[in-house]
Amino acid sequence: MERNPGVIASPVRQRPFTIRQRRGFWRLLRANLYDFALLLRQSWFTLTLFGIVLVVGAGYEYQHGHPDLTSALYNALQLLIFQSSEPFPGDVVGQLLFFLLPLLGLLVIVQSTLNLGRRVLDKGSRQEAWQVSLATTFSNHVIVCGLGRIGLRVVTRLIEAGYEVVVIERSFQSRFVARALGMHVPVIVGDASEALALRQAGLTRARAVIADINNDQLNIEIALAARSLRPGIRAILRAFNEDLDRNLEKIFGPDSAFSHSALAAPTLAAAAISREISYALPIGNDLIGVVKLTIAKGSQLSGSIRDFEASSGVLILDQRTSTGKRLLVGPDSAFHVGNHMTFIGALPALEAIRLRNIVGSDPIPPQHPTPDRNTVVVCGIGKVGYRVIERLAGLQNPPDIVAISLPGDESTFLRRVSSLPGVTIAHGDARDPAILGQIGLDHAYSVVAATSDDLTNLQIGLAARGVRHDVHLVVRVFSDTLADELNSAFAIRTTYSTSNLASPTLAAAAVLHGLDDGGVNRAFTATGRIFSSDEFTALPTGLMDGLTVEQIRVKYRLLILSLDRDGGHILLPPPATTIHASDTGTLVAPLEAIEALIPHGRVR
Repeated sequence: MERNPGVIASPVRQRPFTIRQRRGFWRLLRANLYDFALLLRQSWFTLTLFGIVLVVGAGYEYQHGHPDLTSALYNALQLLIFQSSEPFPGDVVGQLLFFLLPLLGLLVIVQSTLNLGRRVLDKGSRQEAWQVSLATTFSNHVIVCGLGRIGLRVVTRLIEAGYEVVVIERSFQSRFVARALGMHVPVIVGDASEALALRQAGLTRARAVIADINNDQLNIEIALAARSLRPGIRAILRAFNEDLDRNLEKIFGPDSAFSHSALAAPTLAAAAISREISYALPIGNDLIGVVKLTIAKGSQLSGSIRDFEASSGVLILDQRTSTGKRLLVGPDSAFHVGNHMTFIGALPALEAIRLRNIVGSDPIPPQHPTPDRNTVVVCGIGKVGYRVIERLAGLQNPPDIVAISLPGDESTFLRRVSSLPGVTIAHGDARDPAILGQIGLDHAYSVVAATSDDLTNLQIGLAARGVRHDVHLVVRVFSDTLADELNSAFAIRTTYSTSNLASPTLAAAAVLHGLDDGGVNRAFTATGRIFSSDEFTALPTGLMDGLTVEQIRVKYRLLILSLDRDGGHILLPPPATTIHASDTGTLVAPLEAIEALIPHGRVR
């Protein structure tokens, strides 16, 4: 099996669902008051009948000897509960009331007062209504429509970043509802394309709506419904079709429609030609990777972090102590054994720092394709697989690519892949070792299992390892738990959940709706924080004009990843580079750093 070089944090391991939204005293009080008012409205008939009976009894008592309304009302109440001390009346009306009032009172009390109390105390029997009451206490929150795998991860990312969330889901018995409730997230049951569900989720007070149903048409309907009820609200859509994606952004604004497969593909492609990649950002034809390392004892990564960045061509995104305490990355920062570091840079530069962190005498597996092993085998030409192939074929120095398709496949994806240069199509079942031998697995650097079925992907990986034990594997899965298990049990350390890769972008795009022309185009997580990537233009705002890359980093916590100037392209410009008003490029920063600039309108 493939060994783990150095002390490296797994790119897919997730913390348990222990995060929760706050439910303070005042929030619960407001929710209970709203819930009580709702119950009163639902019980209006029996409560009205109770009032009529009481008024009739009090009126009779007032007319027959009681000096004031208060005492008359008190005696009527006593009569209703069989406790009256008044003598038996001599008139027919009084005699009828003497018998009927207690019976009517008993009936009304049982049907209204006791029933109302049961409803108030027993919220478990009316959980759906209680969720609506809780949602009324939220404002400036994000409404997530659809609680599937990606929706659940979006909710988690938003809460981790400190934002509040309300969910709309069709059924209270859906798979992930219990997890959402465990995070104190109100779950509104209903159709998110209908006005009632959106209003119950607090659309008039929300900051954004995310339509995350696994259906492009439904997501469009949800976004349009939200816009019709509240024009101008930030609407984020999950979509697959690329042409639809671009057309939707003309309606809902830039960076508003995203495909989870398109968001995941660059990372899978980068992992296919590298090692231990946590995430990858596409910048033109380049892939910028994110890697997490724990500094090993005896590591060659030592000394000043700023000197290291200047010489290595990578940047430090995040630094934590062995206990998890976050450290600021400043001019005086240094490497320390046991620190958890998150790096960002070009794939070859990240490979170099991985090698410098390896301690020991065990053989080190190849970190990238070599002349004798330059083939990447992609199994599964679907939504994700074809985009991985497209990304690999578009690199400046692409590997040889073999795509394995099932016999009889006539999909649009296969036709697109067949037209790409340097791609060979093979037909067969990738789980069959004989097929893997026929396509030349001996000359492959990596195998990418990218079908839409977790078990099939696992079988492909195990079959490939059976043919050649040291082949590099990249496995797509849907389940985060399975990703962890594959990492632990089979040493498949490049196992990725597409929902995990896509969810940070949807979350960040919903929150950062205050940018001049949209939100962010990509985002990822590192040590519980969301980092957002976006294109910038220095001219309109003057935010960066005249400042160096280092000054921008210190002042605004923005890292410049690329710079386009006078027709040239600079990847990770040196810290002393001065930004001009005509420059454009790509930046990355923690979500909170970008949001801090939104009130000033100064990011773009």
